[in-house]
Amino acid sequence: MSGLQQSEDRVRGLERCYKDALGELVHFQWNLARRDDLMRSLVQYFLRAEGGESAYFLGLDFALAARL
Repeated sequence: MSGLQQSEDRVRGLERCYKDALGELVHFQWNLARRDDLMRSLVQYFLRAEGGESAYFLGLDFALAARL
């Protein structure tokens, strides 16, 4: 195997690793966004269920809680 062939193989391997790492980052970001949505929904649910009292107990001001 020539030096050029070895270099090409190495570059292809690095490209695969980069592609895999990028895919993992995208998946992580997607999961993080889903968790953010879930937490936002839970806060809204508890605020509605307790008539806004949860904002005080969570240490949030009411204007901030309303935007969630």
